[in-house]
Amino acid sequence: IQFSRAGVNYIWEEFMVEPFVSPSNAFDLARLDPRNPPPAPWTLQPTNPELLNAMALWFQQSGYNLRLLMMTIAKSNAYQLSSNYPGEWRLDYVPYYARKLVRRLKAEEIHDAVVQVTGILPSYSMDYQGSLYPLPPISWAMKFPDTTEPRSNGTAAQFLNAFGRGNRDQTPRDSSGSVLQALNMMNHSFVMGRIHANNNGSNVQWILRYTSNPVTIVEHLFLSTLSRPPTAEERVTGAEVMRWLGNQRGAEAIQWALLNKLEFIFNY
Repeated sequence: IQFSRAGVNYIWEEFMVEPFVSPSNAFDLARLDPRNPPPAPWTLQPTNPELLNAMALWFQQSGYNLRLLMMTIAKSNAYQLSSNYPGEWRLDYVPYYARKLVRRLKAEEIHDAVVQVTGILPSYSMDYQGSLYPLPPISWAMKFPDTTEPRSNGTAAQFLNAFGRGNRDQTPRDSSGSVLQALNMMNHSFVMGRIHANNNGSNVQWILRYTSNPVTIVEHLFLSTLSRPPTAEERVTGAEVMRWLGNQRGAEAIQWALLNKLEFIFNY
């Protein structure tokens, strides 16, 4: 489902469309009523035509309010489902959206997550010589106008390309994993230049200035990086690392380790 506002195209991703119309490319407003079968050779129907029609009417009556739409979707029970499923999971449950399906973050999302967590904002120039419409500097990869960006920073572009962002033309996005991706998270300067206490403005620098309590430092790093408190075992292990390496090196090591946990680059 695609519509335009102020010259910008907004696309509902398949995960938003599929609960209403399955498969998502079968969307056809002329076939909303399941009691009125479509003419031959059409056989596909929206999975929930009444809900689709009600949502479309509600969206129209709200004045096409995108903020209200996103808020409603985010607060819905379906959107807030856990990836944990109580009981035995079966593949034939997938069409019923009985649980949240885990996915790896997109390249731009990983870039922005690292920036958000570490607290160090980059600035990529979009003002190229000969540009008819120069853009202001951009800090967030989700705002890049094209998948060739940032052309002003080959190091950041290489990091993004390692996570399969594609090029919108010949190369589709790829969410599969690779050794190169793991190496980039472990060693790339985009990550390593943000985890140290001497990186001005870093998350580690801030917490070390705020407190010297090892347990508080560990809890802060878990909350700010993984959006959850550490387990009892993680809290004990983290505090032991802090005592072994010292507050600064320990905090840097924990920040690095949390960025390299699978749950950091996967959406649960």
